[in-house]
Amino acid sequence: MIPTNKFLKLTGILLLLGGVVLASGCGQVASEKALEDGAVLEKNGKLAAAMAEYNRAAELSPDNTNAYYYRAMLYQKQGNLDAALADYNKIIELKPDYSDPYYGRGTIYDSKGQRDKAIAEYTKALENNVNNTLAYFKRAKAYEAKGEYRKALEDAQKAKVLGAAVKDDFLRQLEAGAAGR
Repeated sequence: MIPTNKFLKLTGILLLLGGVVLASGCGQVASEKALEDGAVLEKNGKLAAAMAEYNRAAELSPDNTNAYYYRAMLYQKQGNLDAALADYNKIIELKPDYSDPYYGRGTIYDSKGQRDKAIAEYTKALENNVNNTLAYFKRAKAYEAKGEYRKALEDAQKAKVLGAAVKDDFLRQLEAGAAGR
């Protein structure tokens, strides 16, 4: 038989641990709810309110990579590229094998005309997900912008094989560029 004071102490510890586990689970559930609410608000054009929900989701569950991803995409849509990069970096810190933040960073570098950085990011995205059709297509466009038509053609063909809507005119244009080099 356990003495009463030890029993009460043990019961208190168990209750405390249960509360911590429950609270962390509630934080995750509330975070996911905030993300859902934010997505609805964003879809309805209420971007400030959506951002507030994404911020709340990240606060409620700091390890929720989706919170940073949704927020990064909205930052990017709003032209706040530094904040978007910070969120993509946070996702990579939490989950380095996730393809999407590398793709997101690639699109930012691409928009800034930093093709080599963009290509490196798209490549990392593809290392983490060989079926990322958007990364193949965007990398093809970045290679094309650099005049590297053979590499661009190879990526565009891979994207098409994987189901991307790559136009035949684009492929012919890349073929002509590759033949000319």
